[in-house]
Amino acid sequence: MKRIFESVLFVFILNVIFSSGLFALDKAIVESVTDGDILKVIYKNNEERFRLAGIDTPETKMTDAVRANAEKYEKTVSDILLMGKRAMEYTKSLVKPNDKISIEFDVQFLDKDGKYLGYVYLEDGRMLNEELVREGFASPSSSRLNVKYKKRFLQAFTEARKNKKGLWSPAEDSK
Repeated sequence: MKRIFESVLFVFILNVIFSSGLFALDKAIVESVTDGDILKVIYKNNEERFRLAGIDTPETKMTDAVRANAEKYEKTVSDILLMGKRAMEYTKSLVKPNDKISIEFDVQFLDKDGKYLGYVYLEDGRMLNEELVREGFASPSSSRLNVKYKKRFLQAFTEARKNKKGLWSPAEDSK
């Protein structure tokens, strides 16, 4: 009975440690912003592309995703591309070249294109992924793997749309 209790306690402690983020986050240095949700960084002494996990910003270049988003959000392709540029500019306003960032990984470390995938923390402690959603420049992604902050992102998304922030602003329609 004592062994069972010790085993359960050990598993509980590991679960608390892993879910509370007590482990040190990885560090990186920003080189540039290449898209609303993609950064070029120096990570472990290598130049790497890093995608923000759990969120999606509109594309800045013509892809099938642009057409799909135009249909989904009842916008023109030009509107979606403009929205992508606005999202990228907002990301650039939050992270600049040589900024130090912290990275937290979830279940999936790499995306289908080989980019690192995770959550980025700014020097002031804010999570970049969440800030983009909260200010209306991103929406939660449909990933089934990286869902650690899904509820937070959904709540931020709902608030941004309700308050007509960022891409949900009526001013966007007139641009």
